[in-house]
Amino acid sequence: MLSPPLSRRVDHGICAPIVTLELPPEGSREKFVRDIDQAPSRHALAKVADISPNGEAIDALLTNEPGTYFLGHPHTLENFERAFWRLAIADNGSFEQWDLERAKDSNLRADPVSKKTHADYEAPPIDAADDNELLVFVDRKQASLPDSYA
Repeated sequence: MLSPPLSRRVDHGICAPIVTLELPPEGSREKFVRDIDQAPSRHALAKVADISPNGEAIDALLTNEPGTYFLGHPHTLENFERAFWRLAIADNGSFEQWDLERAKDSNLRADPVSKKTHADYEAPPIDAADDNELLVFVDRKQASLPDSYA
């Protein structure tokens, strides 16, 4: 049975993850975990720019003196958590720290998340008659299609 791709094109060329029942040959559970982890950042990028006085940080621009920074400004402190996102499986440490910790790449960091998600999965309840009807439909559909992976 053919699988849909892990992501699909949406407006402005931003990819959005799609939940699939099975992974395509070019995908992996780790890749899927990374895509899901990055979904909020894609959502944030797709939003229309905030042109309100708060979004444009007008107060911070008017009250900070030239040559000063904005990190301690009340506007920055108030908006920092909502303005940025942190990826759960990303490594934000220095290169030296990453290297000392066995240079774990994103696949190695996503692997335990993938395994835990798979182990914790509980199938939703389904009526036995509906389940049997779906299985018969899938078997009939698979038999009617040529084997794409042969």
